[in-house]
Amino acid sequence: MNSFNEFIERTQRCCIINKKQLLNSLCLEDDFSRFQQWYLATLEEKLDNLERTRQAFWSQATVVGYREWLYGEARAMGMKKIIVSQGNSEQYYLGKC
Repeated sequence: MNSFNEFIERTQRCCIINKKQLLNSLCLEDDFSRFQQWYLATLEEKLDNLERTRQAFWSQATVVGYREWLYGEARAMGMKKIIVSQGNSEQYYLGKC
């Protein structure tokens, strides 16, 4: 769960954010709409400034995950020959031979 759904008021039940305390901490009193405007504008600005290059392993992969998990999945699928390659620091990918 993340706070985004609460901040845009998509989630009404099981909320984890104390909105009243948050607004008081930001000196916004009960002006939640002002907070929402700032929050969404900040997210849009951050996303606009991101460099969005797709790493090649996402396109080459059959499955992406941790190395041990990939070997287990390959065995479960009955694959005899596989290539497990490192995609980034933690993720590996499984490609077909």
